[in-house]
Amino acid sequence: MEFVDRYLKCCDCSNEFVFTAGEQLFFHDKQFKNDPKRCKPCKSRRSGLSAAANGLGPVPAGLSRTETRTECSECGVQTTVPFKPTQGRPVLCRQCFQAKNKAAATAPAPVNAPQATLPIFDFGKNAANLRYSKASRDLAVAQYEKAIQTGFKEVADALAQRATIDKQLAAQTAFADDASATLRLTELRYRTGVDQFLNVLDAQRTLYSAQQTLVTTRLTEQSNMVELYRSLGGGLR
Repeated sequence: MEFVDRYLKCCDCSNEFVFTAGEQLFFHDKQFKNDPKRCKPCKSRRSGLSAAANGLGPVPAGLSRTETRTECSECGVQTTVPFKPTQGRPVLCRQCFQAKNKAAATAPAPVNAPQATLPIFDFGKNAANLRYSKASRDLAVAQYEKAIQTGFKEVADALAQRATIDKQLAAQTAFADDASATLRLTELRYRTGVDQFLNVLDAQRTLYSAQQTLVTTRLTEQSNMVELYRSLGGGLR
């Protein structure tokens, strides 16, 4: 935006005064919406009367503010500004100021970056929260390690039982077959009058016990397969 000198009319003395380009740049920088209504002498007299009414000093004579000639901190050219530059604050000429505003207007909107705030005095609250978080982490790690160890133990137990269950099942099946053959021979000896009926009853009891043990062994085998499948990570469905 280019600024040129403009002529305005003072609302007090009705005289025209110059609204300079430097003053317009200052107003634009401060985002003032309205143009000045009074010339500098009227403004100075008005300020002096207000100060004298409040007991702050005598009425000043002359102008209250003049333009200051300084050097632009960007390009190094001589320029005038309607204020006295403060130490450490850069002063720009009109061209550099307009270029800076144009670059700021076309720059992309900043992305909200995450921020971390930490109060100085919290009476040990943050330290206690940190200790609690570390204790919770250690507890979670211990529970995880315990779950892993339990899983390994279950798999090892299932594999160890699996290594002997087949032999147990084969031996129990053979024992049940032998008990069945013994019962048949005992019944034949009883029918021919060689043995008593008490021997037949004892052979039946031995066969029934062997068959029951065989069923229990088969159930143990199936349960072992299910437990091994579950311990290795398989589902129940």
